[in-house]
Amino acid sequence: MGVLILCGWAFQIESLKSIFPGSVAASPNSALLLALSGVSLLILFPGTARAPVRHLARFLAILVTTLGTATRMEYLLSVNWGIDHLLFARQASAAGTSFAGRMSPTSSASFIAIGLSLLFLERETKRGRRPSQGLSLWPALVSLLVLTSYAYHATVPNKVWLYTRIPMPVAVALFLLSGAIFFARPHGGIAGDLTGEGSGSVMARRLLPAIFLIPIFLGWIFLKGERSGFYGMGLGLAIYSAASVVVFAFLVWLNTRKLNAEYAQRRAAETEIRTLNAELEGRVVERTQALERQTAVLAQQAALLDLAHDAIIVRDMNSRILFWSRGAEGMYGWPAQLAVGKIGFELLKESSAQPLEEIEARVIQQGHWEGEVIHHTRDGDRINVGARWALQRDTVGAPARILIINSDITDRKTAEEALRKSEAQLTYSAQHDFLTGLPNRMLLNDRVNQAIISAPRVDKKVSVLFLDLDGFKHINDSLGHPIGDKLLQSVAERLVKCVRATDTVSRQGGDEFVVLLSEMAHSEDAAITARRLLQAVAEAHSIDQHELYVTASIGVSVYPDDGLDAEALIKNADTAMYQSKENGRQSYQFFKPAMNVRAVERQSMEDSLRRALERNEFSLVYQPKVSLKTGEITGAEALLRWTHPNQGAISPARFIPVAEDSGLIVAIDKWVLRQASTQARMWLDAGLPLVSIGVNVSAMEFRNEKFLEGVFGILNEAGLDPRFLELELTESVLMKHPASTESILKSLRARGVQLAVDDFGTGYSSLSYLRKFSMDVLKIDQSFIRQITKAPNEAPIVTAMISLGRSLNLRVVAEGVETQEELAFLQDRQCDEAQGFYFSRPVTPQQLAKLLACGIPEPTAAGH
Repeated sequence: MGVLILCGWAFQIESLKSIFPGSVAASPNSALLLALSGVSLLILFPGTARAPVRHLARFLAILVTTLGTATRMEYLLSVNWGIDHLLFARQASAAGTSFAGRMSPTSSASFIAIGLSLLFLERETKRGRRPSQGLSLWPALVSLLVLTSYAYHATVPNKVWLYTRIPMPVAVALFLLSGAIFFARPHGGIAGDLTGEGSGSVMARRLLPAIFLIPIFLGWIFLKGERSGFYGMGLGLAIYSAASVVVFAFLVWLNTRKLNAEYAQRRAAETEIRTLNAELEGRVVERTQALERQTAVLAQQAALLDLAHDAIIVRDMNSRILFWSRGAEGMYGWPAQLAVGKIGFELLKESSAQPLEEIEARVIQQGHWEGEVIHHTRDGDRINVGARWALQRDTVGAPARILIINSDITDRKTAEEALRKSEAQLTYSAQHDFLTGLPNRMLLNDRVNQAIISAPRVDKKVSVLFLDLDGFKHINDSLGHPIGDKLLQSVAERLVKCVRATDTVSRQGGDEFVVLLSEMAHSEDAAITARRLLQAVAEAHSIDQHELYVTASIGVSVYPDDGLDAEALIKNADTAMYQSKENGRQSYQFFKPAMNVRAVERQSMEDSLRRALERNEFSLVYQPKVSLKTGEITGAEALLRWTHPNQGAISPARFIPVAEDSGLIVAIDKWVLRQASTQARMWLDAGLPLVSIGVNVSAMEFRNEKFLEGVFGILNEAGLDPRFLELELTESVLMKHPASTESILKSLRARGVQLAVDDFGTGYSSLSYLRKFSMDVLKIDQSFIRQITKAPNEAPIVTAMISLGRSLNLRVVAEGVETQEELAFLQDRQCDEAQGFYFSRPVTPQQLAKLLACGIPEPTAAGH
C-alpha cells in the first residue's frame, strides 16, 4: 500500500494517493514509512536472514523511528524542518493536517512505536515477554479507533489528536502492520498466550473474533437506529449494552459447554490409562522375577567366564547386555553394574565395515560370526576389537541370546598400519622427487613403457616433452638455493595444471622436467601442450617478495616415430630440447634424426671449449671505432677468436651459444676482460692515443654476484684506469632485471667505467630506463645499417635511432659500416662514430698499434 501511494505521488495519480475513493490523500512520508516498515518486517519475519541482511532491516527500522520522531518534534516544538517535503515539494492534496503533506501527530507516534517494535522484534524479557508486542498495540488501537470512526462516519475520532486527520489507507496499513508485528513471533509473549495449546488459549482464540466484530457491529446498528430516529441516545445505549451482555453471555456459555466436554473426555482417558498402568506393572513384576532367576543362573556361569582375559559379553536379541565379564571391565572400563542392562552398541559406540544388521542376520542364519569391529572405551579411547559371536537358542529353537568374545587387537593393528605406511612411504620416496613431489626418472620410465604398450591397442600416439628452464642457474646462484627450490616447486605446480590427469609430469633433476602425454590422437596435440607449458612457465613467479621470470626450452619426441622405448623417446626429446635452445630459447622443437649428429657435435664442441681455456687456444682481435667528424680512432672493440688445433678457426656464432648454455661463458668473459685490459695498458704505456677499449659482457657474467668484484679486480691487476674501459651490454641484458641493473651500472659509472648499449634495436628496451640507466654510448646494430642501401624505405629507422641517442645525450656509434653510401648517410645525420670493414677489419694488437700511431689510411679500398 505504501508503494502504491508513492507511485501515486510520483506519477500524480490521484486515485493511488488515497487508495480508497473519497478519502483524504496520504502523505508521501507516511507512505514511505509504511514501505520501509513492511520491507524491514519482511526481512526479519523468517528469523533466518544472514547478519548483513538483518543489519539492513534494523537500519530501515531506525529510519522509520527517526522520521516519526522528527515529525513528532515538529509538532511539539512548533517548528518546520521541511521533513514533509523530503520526497515531493508540492503536496497540496495531502490536506490531512494543518501543514500540507505532513503526517498527523498520531501517525508519527504510531510510526515511532512501529519502528521500535521492529528493532525489538527479537528481544525477549526474562519472564518471556516481548516488548515488540506491547509496542505494536499502540498503533493497532489508534488505527482501530480511526477505522471505526470511518465506519461510523464520525469526524472527531479519526482526527484524534490536534484535530489532524489520519487518512484511511494509512489507518488500514498501520492496523495490518501492527497485527503482523504482534504475531511475527507467535510462540512468545502475549501472542504466545493466544497461540498456545492450553484451554485458556483455545477459549481466547474462539472469543477473539467476536471481541473485535460484535462490538463494532452492534455499535453500527446502534448508530444507524439513532440517526434514523428510531430512538434517542439513552435508549440506544441501553439497547447496545443489553445486546452486548446477551451476545457475550451466549458466547461464554458455548465455550463452557465445549470445555466441559473436553474435561469429561480427559477424565475418561485418565481412568483408562490408570487401568493399563496397573496391568503393565503386573507384567513388569513377572518379567523382573524371571530376569532375576535368569541372572542367578548367569552369575554362576560368570565365575568361570571371569577367569578369561578377553571380554565375554552376553546380550539378548534386542542388544541389551545380560552379562559383563571382568575381562570386559578391564578392556572397556565399564563396571558390570553399569554395563548390564544397557544397549551394547550404544554403550561401546560400535562400528564396523559391515553393517551391524547384516552381522546379526548372518549370526541368526549361520549361528556364528567372526570379524573385526571398532569400539570405544569409557574414557573415549578408540580400540580395534577381534569379535566372535555365537547364537544361543531357547528350548523351542527360537534365538534367545548372543554370546560374544572380544579381544583387543589395537596394538597389532597399529603395528600393521605403521608397517603399511612405512612401506608406502618408502615406495613413494623411491618413485618421486623429494622437492616437488613429482614422479622421478624411475617412475617416469615405467609410465612411458606402459603408455607405449597400451598405445597400439587404442590406436593412439605417445609424446615425451623434455623441458629445461632458461636462466634458472643465475637465479639459483644470485638469490640462493632456497629461492631456487621454491621456484622449481612453482614451475612444477604450473606444469601439472597444464596437462590432463592421465598425463605425467616428472622432474629429471636440476631444472629439467619431462612431460608424458599418453593416448594422443595427433602429433599436433603435443605442440599445443608445449605452447601452453611455455606460456605458463614464462609468467611471473612471486616468491618471497621477489618477482622471478624464467623461460623454458622444450624438445618433443613422438612414439612410434622417434623411438620404440622410454629411453629412446626421452633421449631424443632431450636432443630436440638443445636444438630449441640453439634456435633462441622460449620455444619448442620436434625431434629430427639429424639432431643426433648436431648433439654429438655440440657435446664435442663443449668439451673442446673446456680444453681451449686450459690450452690458451683463444685470442683477441680489435676493430677500431672512428670519429665521423675528424676521422681519428676513438677506441676499439675487443673481439674473441678461437683457433681449434684440428678444425682451425671456429666462428663465434658457433661456439658462443654453446659456451652460454654450458656456463663456460663466465670464465671466457673474464679471460677476455683480463687480456683486453692488459693490452690496453701496454698501448697506453707505449704512448699510443687510445681513448677506450670496448669489451662485451654476457648476461650470465653480468648477473654473477661477483661481477663488480671481478671487473675492478682485473682493472687493478692490469693497472688500467677504469675510464679507458667501455663495457658493452645488450638491451636484453639491461632490461631483464631493471632494479638490480641500475645498481650495478651506478657502481661502474662511479668508478669511471664507460657503458654502451650494444646491438641497439634488436632487443627490447624502455626509453625511461635508458634515461634512468645513464648510459654513455648507443651502438646501432649492423642489421639496420644494411638497410640504408638495401632497403632505403627503412633508412628512417636509423635516422630515428640517431636522433634518439642524441636526445639522450649518448654518443651514437654505427656498427658494420661497409660502403661509402652508408658513411655519407651517417655523416649527413650527424652520427658520432662508426666501425666496420669500410674503415678496418678486426686486426691483431700489433696492427692496431700501427693504426693508433699512423691513423687509418683513406678507406678507398679498406673495405675490400
